[in-house]
Amino acid sequence: MYLCWLASRSAGPPPAPPRPTVRVEVHAGADLDALPRHLTLARACRALEAAAPPAGASLKGCPRIERDFHGNSAALENVEPGVYLMGLRIGSDQRVDIMALGTADRTETIDFTRPRLHGRVIRQGAGVAATIEFSVSQDLVSDDTFASNPTTTESEVSGDYEARLWAGALYIARVTATESGNGPVQFRFVAPSSDDSRDFVLSSHPLHVRVHDASSGQPIEGAKLVFIDATGAQFPRSDAAGAIDLPSVAAGQFHATLVAKNYVNKIIDVVLDDRDDAPPLEIAMTPRTGENGFQVYLPDGNPAANAYAYFRFDPVSEIRVRIPCDPDGICDPGERPGDAEWIAVGHPQAGLTLRRAGEIYAAGSFVLAPAGGRLVIHLKPGGAAPDDCQKAIISIGGVSVESSASFTCGDRWPIEVGGLPVGPVQVTIVSLRTDDQGRRIETPVTEPVNVQLPSGPVEIPIP
Repeated sequence: MYLCWLASRSAGPPPAPPRPTVRVEVHAGADLDALPRHLTLARACRALEAAAPPAGASLKGCPRIERDFHGNSAALENVEPGVYLMGLRIGSDQRVDIMALGTADRTETIDFTRPRLHGRVIRQGAGVAATIEFSVSQDLVSDDTFASNPTTTESEVSGDYEARLWAGALYIARVTATESGNGPVQFRFVAPSSDDSRDFVLSSHPLHVRVHDASSGQPIEGAKLVFIDATGAQFPRSDAAGAIDLPSVAAGQFHATLVAKNYVNKIIDVVLDDRDDAPPLEIAMTPRTGENGFQVYLPDGNPAANAYAYFRFDPVSEIRVRIPCDPDGICDPGERPGDAEWIAVGHPQAGLTLRRAGEIYAAGSFVLAPAGGRLVIHLKPGGAAPDDCQKAIISIGGVSVESSASFTCGDRWPIEVGGLPVGPVQVTIVSLRTDDQGRRIETPVTEPVNVQLPSGPVEIPIP
């Protein structure tokens, strides 16, 4: 009898997170009203790996909701929170957008019109004839179902062009000058909601990189150059002569990392001149010495079996270099990080721990910090709070180690980040935008907020 009473008093499973309703409101011209309409919501159920191409997360086999509808609105109920591709087809035309859904009901307004975009293609201050291919960017996820035919237009000899693009859609424009020997220059932008003008300035040129051994001067084959352009992360490799020839790279700041087996990684941070005849970029790589592996222990002294580790974390693009760890807690990055680089190591029974590579290799091992539990953040937007906040950047000692899922400052659902250590961490709410050449720019919305873990839910006011 006592056991029955105890069972009745026992806590049940935690309640499932709310499944909100997604309502789509369509603003379309009168000439589209009689056409059939179809809405598709496909969830991204596979995470991107750092070494995968930017469109490496297929949506095939992932959950999706499809609905035919009439009029200017459709409602999808009981939708699981997550990141989705949202496809709207009216007749034979289609719009594709990315949506990050929390636990609050959401209304998406889609402007299904094609305003006129016009302007000039300019090279070295003068208009030039060019071919412009406008493609809807699907950013982090892809699916053949959502493939859209690019819009192609030719500019005049004067450089003048005109195109009709979906209002509010994120586009990649590939611009190829007719009489130039260079490859296409790529621009990333959001199409305007009304007739507008935009010039494409071709300040991109070939970049020739030559990689050699700092000791022997011999070329290094297979070195990987990691950088981000308008279409995402790129990973070209050097040939037998140590050459990496990129057909088109934007002039200005160029940031990349060069990785090669048995060599210390090389950070490249240079300013590229706006000129076609720039000399090759000569990069010398230092051979590594000794073993690359190091051992990680749990706070109780046992080996951290199958820990997870990474270095060179970029909180904006969320790209990181992963380090495999074996059942004995030995982590071997393959290519040894530079001594000044930060390595982050975590385990389900411990907290994410940050160490300089030089410190780790000097000792050969280190002990993980105890687990500090989940960090739960509630946003409290003010009267004039922006609605385009997108990330919560988590830092330890001023070094970014993780970022949250995307959200908007208007959402009321909690932001949660797990696997953090006991002790102080900092949280900064940021908004993100991407410039023409795919460089993501992070703008803080709040000052860093210090949290001592473990902690209850933290409330962060948004001005």
